[in-house]
Amino acid sequence: MQRQNNPNLIILELAVSALGVRNADEFVKNAIEEQFSVLIKNERFLEAIPGHLPGDAASQARLPLIMERVDALANLV
Repeated sequence: MQRQNNPNLIILELAVSALGVRNADEFVKNAIEEQFSVLIKNERFLEAIPGHLPGDAASQARLPLIMERVDALANLV
């Protein structure tokens, strides 16, 4: 399955990226920001995120944190 078609991989990459992106060089930060800026404008991406979390209340409660990180990655620079 291709990366752009697998929201689980995107969310995993998001979690890993959020840990080290603040210390990344400007080229890397610009590339990450560019990609996430596109993603947050894509309604299908935003609507898909909750569906790729387990359905229990604790897992769904993580959604605001995930969305906060997506937004932060879209606004790095």
